[in-house]
Amino acid sequence: MKSIYKFVALMVVSMVHLLQKTLRFEWLYEDPALQHPENLKSMLVVNFHQYSFYGYFLLPHLKNCKPLVSNAVFNAKVIKEVLTLLKCECAQIPIDFKNLGDMTVFVELIKLARSGTNLGIAIDGPYGPRFEIKPGMFLLADKAKMKIVPIKIKARHKINIPWRWDKYEIPLPFSKVTVQIGAPIDPPAMGDVAAVERVKALLKSKMT
Repeated sequence: MKSIYKFVALMVVSMVHLLQKTLRFEWLYEDPALQHPENLKSMLVVNFHQYSFYGYFLLPHLKNCKPLVSNAVFNAKVIKEVLTLLKCECAQIPIDFKNLGDMTVFVELIKLARSGTNLGIAIDGPYGPRFEIKPGMFLLADKAKMKIVPIKIKARHKINIPWRWDKYEIPLPFSKVTVQIGAPIDPPAMGDVAAVERVKALLKSKMT
């Protein structure tokens, strides 16, 4: 089975390398301070699962950012292989954010955050529904004292995979890709339902 992961990962990496030579990226910052990597530390960088493929191009730019990857599904195992081939590290969690009640997971993620590492997550994944923000992300941000940085991605020419729940998106060669990095947002206290809903609405408005 591992050879299958490796084969699929090699195909993805080949596609990434091809696109790296042809895509034109435009980087926009709501907070100009984030243009300097030293100002992007211990933050939770978020977008929607539909745009996960762009992470392979964003990670080298964002610096010191580890995506949270489940170790329980086929796609996640392929993602881990791709990240390894691209010389990027990831932080693994057991299944999805419902497991953040496991103190072992929490302690490791909090240690990463306190060391200055940024964590990246698709906040409606790994199973959807599409664009529905999962509350576990707020729990992590609150407990680890991490600000939330939303990212909006728009490619001029792309394809979407219609049968996937997330309408997974892949940019086409020679397309212009605009990446908007939002200003850091303070996480809501988990006990404040109204604050959680306000931040959910704010994040969705900044990422869609």
